[in-house]
Amino acid sequence: MSPIEPDFDSGIVDGTTTSRAWGTILSDTEAMSKDRHQFSEALISKVYDPLKVLATKKDDARKKHIQFAQKLVSERDKSAQERDKAKSKYDASCEEVESSKQKQERAYDEKNQEKLKRSYYQDILDMNNNKNSYVLALQVLNTHRKKYYEEDLPELSNHMQDLDESRIEALKEIWESYIGLETKLTAEAQSHLESMVNGVHAIDASVDSAVFVRTNKVPWTTPADHPFESSPTFNDTEELVVDDNARVFLSNKLMKLRRKQAQITVDINNRLKDMEGLVNLKEAYTSNSSLGDAEEVSENIIETGRSITLLQTMAALYDSEINTIVQAVGG
Repeated sequence: MSPIEPDFDSGIVDGTTTSRAWGTILSDTEAMSKDRHQFSEALISKVYDPLKVLATKKDDARKKHIQFAQKLVSERDKSAQERDKAKSKYDASCEEVESSKQKQERAYDEKNQEKLKRSYYQDILDMNNNKNSYVLALQVLNTHRKKYYEEDLPELSNHMQDLDESRIEALKEIWESYIGLETKLTAEAQSHLESMVNGVHAIDASVDSAVFVRTNKVPWTTPADHPFESSPTFNDTEELVVDDNARVFLSNKLMKLRRKQAQITVDINNRLKDMEGLVNLKEAYTSNSSLGDAEEVSENIIETGRSITLLQTMAALYDSEINTIVQAVGG
């Protein structure tokens, strides 16, 4: 089995673990969207509309209480006005009696005195009647005030208190309904999020690689080496020419190749040291992200690996040429 092919889970028939996780995210996100839509509708029907009705209803009741309170004050003030009118009439009649008395005392003829006496008597009757009216009006006012302050006002205050308490209780119930809706939405969202987390945690990169390999696997054989092709005008073989002149040429080339090989070995070793430092740096950044960007170091590691690959390829090519020459003419 290839290193890229771990044990394959035959149960994964609907795609990779990544596609499964993505499907879970999509379905749970859609479900959360529906939950939020239902939540918004419930907010209107169970919170906004009831609040609107409650505000209107309680405000209407409050206005009626205020109107009635104003009516009570108005009726009380009417009693005070009636008392004031009765007092004014009583005072005026008292002055009239005093005036009639003085007129009677100043009269000299008997006929005029008799007339003034009758007027004086009538003024006394009027004064007494006005006094009684004043006393009754005063009694009415005091009774009205007593009832207003001891009965009507406390009863009105109780009604206002009952109204406010019923408003608070109704508001409490609506707020509890709102909190219940939020709690339900949060619980549903938490459930969906946990489902997504589980789906993401189930992602297995090695399994997905195996799925890809098995899905896209095709027959493969390593390409054969290119054969030596003789010139159309001169039939020859693939062996090196090793006469004296050729030996000089090959010896010079061998020295150049070995110098290049030595230099590239140094370059490879330097790059390998760089790679080791980068790997250590990545481990440090991974352990403590505040030190630096581990992802950026990973890119540098990959780039360094690419340069090492190219250098190692050149080294392999140099080795191939060197070995071929040494086998032919010795080293």
